[in-house]
Order: sequence, then structure tokens, then C-alpha cells
Amino acid sequence: MAGHTVGADATLTRVLGPRTQAAWLSRATPFSESDLGLARLRPPDGVRVVASDPAQGLDGFRRTHIEATHAPRVVMLSEPHAAPITRYRNVAVAALGTVDPEQARTFVTRVLGRLATDDENTLRLATTLAAYLDENRSRTRTAERLVIHPNTVAYRVQQTKQILGRGIKTGTLDLRVALALPPTLRGLPGAH
Repeated sequence: MAGHTVGADATLTRVLGPRTQAAWLSRATPFSESDLGLARLRPPDGVRVVASDPAQGLDGFRRTHIEATHAPRVVMLSEPHAAPITRYRNVAVAALGTVDPEQARTFVTRVLGRLATDDENTLRLATTLAAYLDENRSRTRTAERLVIHPNTVAYRVQQTKQILGRGIKTGTLDLRVALALPPTLRGLPGAH
């Protein structure tokens, strides 16, 4: 189905587990971003799709195969918050960070403190802060991305600073990596 939707000439599939399958799509001409048109895919309820970036040759096949073996873990750990369709590039940090869940929990708890608490409100604050940092601290772009008001962005970012007990202008690499992991880590206690 996906192969036909994006104009593939051939599809190679491989079963990765009892409920997981990988597929490689190919054609004579390279896929462009618009060709992939992931928004056109409509997976059935309960089905999740993770798409790698287009790659060519044996090295490209090898890279996408590795990504395909890690992607199901990220999607499974992200449930029930996983989107029906995800680009691997958007979850690559979580894929790296969840290879060792114990170390990931320790890192996230150390960096985020109480912002690592596993509840809906705190997850919403962390998601807003992650988007805010991704959007170069633009309230407007963050609001557009999250479909909320810019004042809501400002309020949530201020709340995250209070919870963190510090500003967000330094240590941003650790902060951004730590913010990518909570949706994939169950039972985060937060720091007390």
C-alpha cells in the first residue's frame, strides 16, 4: 500500500518480530521529499509507520535497516503518544537514548529533575519546552507548531524554568537530549 502511494517500482519486506515489519521501497529515480508525501499515507488504526530518509546503494540499505531495527522500540515506548506516522530523523535521539533505558532514566532525571515526572501536565510542559528550543526560542513558531496561543507558550516555558530551578540558555545540549527521552521512558519518578 505505502509503496504504491509514494510511487515505488519495487518493495522488499522483512518481518522483524511478531507485530513488526520493515519495508524498503525503490524505484529507478530517487525519491524526493514531496514524493514521499507521508501525509498521504493513512495507516489503519493501531498501525504505526516510521519512515527513514531516502538512501541509495548498499550503505543506504544498511543504514535504513539499522534504523528499522531501532524504530519499533521507540514507537512502542512512546505509546500511547506515538503518532501514526513518524520520521526516523525526528526520533533518532530517542532511539540512541533508549538503547540503555536505565542510563537514559538516570540522565533524564539528573538533567530535568521534577520536569521528568511521568504525568500528562508535566509531559505537556516538557513538550512545549522542547518545541520552544527547536524553534530557536520563538514563541510564535512554537505556538503555530503546537497549535496553542503564544502567551500559553510563554507561560509554560516560565513554568519549566521554575520546575528546573534554572534558566534555559546554558546546558542546552543536555537539556534538548533529555527532553527527547521522556515519552519513551516509563516510570520516571522525577527528582525529589
